[in-house]
This record gives sequence, C-alpha cells and structure tokens, in this order.
Amino acid sequence: MTKLKFVNKFIFQWFFIRLTRHIQTKITDYNLVGFDVLLNNNGLSSQGVGSLSKTSTEWFSIQGFIVPNTGWNTDYKRIGKTWFLRLTKKREITIC
Repeated sequence: MTKLKFVNKFIFQWFFIRLTRHIQTKITDYNLVGFDVLLNNNGLSSQGVGSLSKTSTEWFSIQGFIVPNTGWNTDYKRIGKTWFLRLTKKREITIC
C-alpha cells in the first residue's frame, strides 16, 4: 500500500476529501498523415511522420465531497459538485 493510499483510506475519506495525483501527458513533434477507423472494436489507428515524444506533468490536489468507502475498486460517488484545490505546481516527470 502506498503512502498516498494509506492516508486517503484511513484519514482523509472520513472528512469527505481525497488527496489525488494528476498526470497529464502531451504528445509533441508528431504530424498526422492519415487515420483508419477499425470497425470491430471502434478503435482509431493513426499514421504519422516524426518522432513520438511525450512530455508528462504531475501535480497533487485535494478533491472534495467524496462519499467515504467509495472509489477504491469503482468510480467515486460524489455529493453535489466536486471541487479541486491544487496543492502543488505542475512539474515535468519521466514515465518509463
């Protein structure tokens, strides 16, 4: 069990909040030439030119109005409108 899951499961969930880690990946240097729609699994295949370089950013925030004991194996159940309070600035990370 990670430290993030431990803190969320035993402390924060009883205050209707969760500490969340967000990762955003952006693909750069890729020129789309064409695409094909695959009918059997409704997928999309792309053909392009260039290097497929990715940049990923990460930040932590607090997410509010989450019902306790939800979100561990399924989606969160929310009370009303969910809000986010960003705790850290975005920083670049390397994902293997």
